[in-house]
Amino acid sequence: MSDNREEQVDWQLMIKINEREKGLKQLCVGAVLFVAGLLILAAGVIYGLRETSKPTALYQAAEDDYAYARVLYMSESFAYYDQMEGMQFYLAFDSILQPAVICLHNDDRESFQPYIDNFFGLSAGGQMEEYMALGYAKPFDRELEQYAMEALYEVYGLESNGEDLTDLFQDYFDGYYLQIGTNRSAFRFFQIAALCLAVGLGAIFLGMIHYRAWTDFLKELESQGNPEVLAGRRQSPCLVGMLGALLGAVMGGLLWTVVGTLSSYKFLNFWVGIIIYFLSYSIYGFWRQREELIRYIAALVCSLMSIAAATYIQWTWIYYSDANGGVFGYIPLERVLRELTSYVTDSDWKLIRFEVIGGAILVLVGFVISLSTFIEDKIKTHRPKTIQKNSGGIAEKAKAVQTLEERES
Repeated sequence: MSDNREEQVDWQLMIKINEREKGLKQLCVGAVLFVAGLLILAAGVIYGLRETSKPTALYQAAEDDYAYARVLYMSESFAYYDQMEGMQFYLAFDSILQPAVICLHNDDRESFQPYIDNFFGLSAGGQMEEYMALGYAKPFDRELEQYAMEALYEVYGLESNGEDLTDLFQDYFDGYYLQIGTNRSAFRFFQIAALCLAVGLGAIFLGMIHYRAWTDFLKELESQGNPEVLAGRRQSPCLVGMLGALLGAVMGGLLWTVVGTLSSYKFLNFWVGIIIYFLSYSIYGFWRQREELIRYIAALVCSLMSIAAATYIQWTWIYYSDANGGVFGYIPLERVLRELTSYVTDSDWKLIRFEVIGGAILVLVGFVISLSTFIEDKIKTHRPKTIQKNSGGIAEKAKAVQTLEERES
């Protein structure tokens, strides 16, 4: 019997050593990814500073070049983007009245307001100096060309009579307009860095879980022969379990965000909901080491909160990526958070509701499955025991183990 117990301990030891090795590898990979993310983020900052150090004149720029346009007069806005009403188009004129089109956000309008006032003769007197507006060269589309020509005709006091003026566009404007903003290209570095940081943190969390399994096993071996110590160690505070449930939900929410932002089929995202629940449920049980009803309730609440938060982060990231990867120049995160609701379209809202409701339903499915198992186990525990005829010698084995333990003590 002593040999059997030693073999069992050796077998458990081998499993826990594998857990430890797995945890160490995950910790190393997570640390490397996290450091790589920080380095890539720093490289993006350096690249952005380098990119914006030498702007090109707008009339000499190619598409997406960092460029400048000189502004002495500027009209009121004449057009805006459908999805971003805050991004307005203006006519700008330099000291020789050469027209150009610039696009800026309402947040930046204050810097240009004196030149709008100067255009309408409302400036405070004295000759103003030209302002060097900085941004990125962006191509016109035919609709914007028409709007720009109509605005120019209005400034010149000419009648367009609703005709297509785009054939005359090249006579007045260069090939690109100026999108006010900085460091747009550095955003690509930030995307990669954020992914590395997120995956790195996930690997670190998993490594901590696997490595903790090893340390708990060592403590359990040390506690053998002293049941009071072992029982005391397993009675961790409920707060520890709650933190475990929250950690599991955060890890699942991170997966939800990554899948939602990287997948082209966002309607598949809600399947992550059941993973979020079981991560929260499992880590609570791993840290608390106790079966109790609060475990299931905590996992349910944390999972639903995680889905709501992860969905918000997911669509913030989608907006941030689309805005900075498209024609809007560089959009600060603060502006993204402020204008998220105006960016999300009706079809996006339908998809968001579908994701959240679908994820919540799957969380409830996981809750019902795990809770039913818990209730079933409780019923079995309190059910009167019956003696089985074919016990397979369990009573004899238990008696032998008890005798052996008494001799060892």
